[in-house]
Amino acid sequence: MYLALWDRPPADCLRQAAQAQGLLVECHDAAKCFKLLLEEQVDVALLPTTLALACNEAITVLPEAAVSAWSYPFARLVLRHGIRRVESVGFSADSAQEVLMARIVLQEHYGRCPAFVPRPREELPFASDDAALLIGSAVPDDKAFGTIFDIGQEWYELAQYPMVWGLFVTLADAATPEMVATVKALARAAETLAGAWPDRPEFYAESLRLRFDNIAVASLTRIREYLYYYNVTNELGELPMYIVEEEDENAPWWAAPLAGRPY
Repeated sequence: MYLALWDRPPADCLRQAAQAQGLLVECHDAAKCFKLLLEEQVDVALLPTTLALACNEAITVLPEAAVSAWSYPFARLVLRHGIRRVESVGFSADSAQEVLMARIVLQEHYGRCPAFVPRPREELPFASDDAALLIGSAVPDDKAFGTIFDIGQEWYELAQYPMVWGLFVTLADAATPEMVATVKALARAAETLAGAWPDRPEFYAESLRLRFDNIAVASLTRIREYLYYYNVTNELGELPMYIVEEEDENAPWWAAPLAGRPY
């Protein structure tokens, strides 16, 4: 199977697991992953959840695995003057999902509706804005920059579910049981790696989730509602999920949690 992974840091353990399993894998930004899938250059792509839901007529979501987390140190909102003085937020162009989630959190949780202004990455954290949305592994923890909001933690406090950041998808009507089995094995191996990941171990071992269970489904339901209310999607349609007929005794791989995992 040929796999394209969205190049956000949580996919690092998925990439390492895929390479160990001999899968053909490449990592790109979200737009390139989606383009490769549409052009049938890859079989499966890990896409941002909001992109997959907005383009659900073109894709089928694979079960068994998704990328979610209770917190998310790779998308943080840095508020120079605190939450009450936010008129504009600077962001880089490759952060559409993070921008949408920041908008939702600010409006629904804090009653703030600032303008989001695209900025060259080198001008962040601050150009002339009151806040900046910073993406990636180099996001600062230093509160000297200002008040720092973890967008994943803020979503959890708003929705009471971990944020589902990525979904494994294939083209509409192209899914097969073999794809599902491969993604299932990949997620299981990647979760084992995440439990001992050397970088940001508190996130990889305690917050990251790679299972597509009832908690992830509940979070997706809330995300779909907000996408509709914020005019990202035109209707509250069903998730285009591929269903594999399984025998009752074939329990999901996460039914026996790994030692030390908090779920």
